[in-house]
Amino acid sequence: MKQILSLLLLLLCCTGLQAQERVVEQPAFDAWSSTTLEIDKIALSDTATVFYIDAYFHPKYWIRVAKETYLQADGKQYPIKNGVGIELSAEHWMPESGTSSFQLVFPPLPKGTKTVDFIEGNDEGAFKIWNIHLDSSPASSPLAGKKNPKETPVLEKPEFKIGTAVLNGHIAGYKPEMELKGRAWAFNMLTGGTDEYNIAVQPDGNFKLEVPLYHPTNLNIVGDFMNGQIYLKPGETTTVEVNFPELCRAKSKKQQDKPSLGEKYYFTGAFAALNNEACNSSLSFVSVSPRTQDEYMQMFVDISAMNADQFKAYWMDRYQKEKATLDSHTELSDAYRTLLLNSLNKDLAEQLFGITNMTEYAYRTVNKIPRDSVMTDYKKVVPTIEYYNFIPELVCNNPFMLYDGTSIYLISYIQYANFTGEERTVKGEVPDNTADLVKVMGTDKGTLFDLLAAQRLAKPIKEFQPLSDEEIAEAGKISPVFREAFAQMNNKVKTAYRGE
Repeated sequence: MKQILSLLLLLLCCTGLQAQERVVEQPAFDAWSSTTLEIDKIALSDTATVFYIDAYFHPKYWIRVAKETYLQADGKQYPIKNGVGIELSAEHWMPESGTSSFQLVFPPLPKGTKTVDFIEGNDEGAFKIWNIHLDSSPASSPLAGKKNPKETPVLEKPEFKIGTAVLNGHIAGYKPEMELKGRAWAFNMLTGGTDEYNIAVQPDGNFKLEVPLYHPTNLNIVGDFMNGQIYLKPGETTTVEVNFPELCRAKSKKQQDKPSLGEKYYFTGAFAALNNEACNSSLSFVSVSPRTQDEYMQMFVDISAMNADQFKAYWMDRYQKEKATLDSHTELSDAYRTLLLNSLNKDLAEQLFGITNMTEYAYRTVNKIPRDSVMTDYKKVVPTIEYYNFIPELVCNNPFMLYDGTSIYLISYIQYANFTGEERTVKGEVPDNTADLVKVMGTDKGTLFDLLAAQRLAKPIKEFQPLSDEEIAEAGKISPVFREAFAQMNNKVKTAYRGE
């Protein structure tokens, strides 16, 4: 009888202990700073709060969870006690799979706690996850359920015009402690230069960027709240609401199958319809370029022993496969599809222009020959002018090329192209190859030729040397806007030269 009573008492105690532990499977959260740490589950009890973490990172690289990590709930902090399967503040190396699982143990949280923040520290790059839902409720967003208007974008024919484009933005669900940042790049098609801007997010989640432009174009943005392109127009304002909780949910391996919190971005103002499609589309870019390190290494193996015809066929095959992917997205508007196709054509053209340097680099890489070593038996792949018959089809020579500011890189390829294949007599000197380009294109007119002429005139400005009045007048022969733009840039150079 005593044994039976003891067994019943033990069972009751165990049941009581188990009843005090509550497990939240794959809890929703509203925002995070990194996609590296994912919460698989949280075990809540009277003795501890245990986070079961799945970490995703590059194979054979390390991550670290600082010993200063803490949970924050209702204004109170709960410092981490220890890690299981990971040593705190030590390098934790990722296996070949790029996935690692471990537990992080914290003190118990008060009963009834609905949300908690995971804070690794205040250092840049620290892992942070905000508003983790402990009551099994879904993630929340101030923009949940909001929809963009059903507008079909129209691709306006861009014109040269001087003006400042303004980008106003607000990040929904923002907290000052998130300290989100961004950078933007604008491309100067008249000079071939690039201007970089920092995007500072204010404590209320607002940000503003003013960009001098000479024509409608795209702005490349990289940051915690946006990675992509926004189209801007000189003299006009574009406004965007960023659905940050939805961005975080969509990137999470544990949450991406949960219900959406709305669209990622909501644009109004200049190019609103185009930006809403481009920034919310499932197809953000198309490219013939390899996308992983393994693909790059395989590409080097593939092209290392190719001649010019084989090289062109190789990239054309990649192009056709990528274009098939683009064609399969029948939901895209004609305007956005045109921009993606122009980008794909530009990407292919850049690869084909890079034949000589790319095949040599591939040969050296595959055969492990140092870059500074002389290769006596290697013959460079130098194509003849017939090789460049792809240019009229792939290289845009109308105003629509202005929508893609990264065309400055393609223009640079064209400027340096040795169309004849003949050895250049003066090393380091790049002769004017316009006459050869005209032969290939069958014309000397068009936006491409205007920009080539402008960039030749702008060389002194890029070297912080002022232009002469005659050179500025020459720019005016291309376009009155060019003359005005060069005069403005010239004044800035003169001002900087005088140290004002």
